[in-house]
Amino acid sequence: MSLATVSRVLNYDQTLSVNETTRQKIFETAEAMHYHKSRKTRKSKQKRLAICLWCDQDQEIKEPLLLFNQNQRASIGQEAGT
Repeated sequence: MSLATVSRVLNYDQTLSVNETTRQKIFETAEAMHYHKSRKTRKSKQKRLAICLWCDQDQEIKEPLLLFNQNQRASIGQEAGT
């Protein structure tokens, strides 16, 4: 059986069609191995977004948003004492 199947069973994936005997064996094995679901895998309510832009110095100067970000970085650096 695949790791994906085991993962989906342990995460109670309702869309997965697995024989009840197989499902029971997975849970019994997990219990015997003292498996506990990591708390870090829970989805956070807070969403994060990271944007990475690659540009040369001329583009950075011409684009107002990029210039704003450059000024923000400089301001943060001054506050941090760098």
